[in-house]
Amino acid sequence: MSSPHRCPTIWSFPRGSPRQPDKEHTIRNDERDAEHVHEKEGEDTDANQLRDTMTAGFERLDVGSVGIEDLQGQNTQLEKDKNMCLEEGVTFTPLIDPAWRYTRKPGGLGLYSRIGKSRQETLEQANMLAAEVAPFKAEITQLEAKVEKLEEEKKHDQEKALEQIDTLTAEVAQSKAEVAQLEAKVEELEEEKFFKRCTLEHIETLTAEVGQLKAENAQSKAKVEKLEEEKKHDQEKALEQTYTLIAEVGQLKAENAQLKAENAQLKAENAQSKAKVKKQKEERKELIESMGVHIQWVGDELRVLEAKRMELTSK
Repeated sequence: MSSPHRCPTIWSFPRGSPRQPDKEHTIRNDERDAEHVHEKEGEDTDANQLRDTMTAGFERLDVGSVGIEDLQGQNTQLEKDKNMCLEEGVTFTPLIDPAWRYTRKPGGLGLYSRIGKSRQETLEQANMLAAEVAPFKAEITQLEAKVEKLEEEKKHDQEKALEQIDTLTAEVAQSKAEVAQLEAKVEELEEEKFFKRCTLEHIETLTAEVGQLKAENAQSKAKVEKLEEEKKHDQEKALEQTYTLIAEVGQLKAENAQLKAENAQLKAENAQSKAKVKKQKEERKELIESMGVHIQWVGDELRVLEAKRMELTSK
């Protein structure tokens, strides 16, 4: 039967291993070893009870990789477990499990296999293990001193880090200002680049237009030269025509003067003719009047003769 008041078992595992033991592996080993204990016959009942009492909830001591805080906590827990075992009347021996043999393993303490040994032999082994733990306590003291030194260095480093943070903050603010200036400069350069690109495109367009205008100008010049030649030729021709016209006008003036003279003559002749015609008209009028009188007389005579004829006919 196991005691209702159990003292924890202290575990150990090699230096350099993880801080927490492999719980699944530990449980498998515990179950295997417990089955092995109950399978053996003629077991020392007191040893079993003491083993069960000593295997209650001690944390395993990792002297290879745990930190100073963990070691200090384990030491405090050992003191509490020692007092509890004394109150319950149970003998407290650190790192003792009478049903187990502890052997040294390179890098730390290792738990290997259970063997049925007498309580006295197990106690002797436990004392040997306790003596092995003593150097680790000295190492803990050294580590505590080292921790204090590291704390001081950490504090100094924190102050230095704060100063560096302030310096870096100022540098970051300055860098941000410089970045803002550079961004503004970049925008200005981008605008200038865009303007230059637009200007170059405009220049290229104007160059093409100038080339086209030059070609058109050359054609216009050729056309103007041709027109000037034609104008010069037309001017010469016009001069010739002018001279011809001047000669014709002189001739026409002479002819006109001759016509005017002829016209004056004709007018004089026409005046004579008119006077002659007027005279002829008057003479004709007089003739007609006289002939009218004569015709009337003839008519009267004819009527008289017609009457005589009618009178003679009737007889």
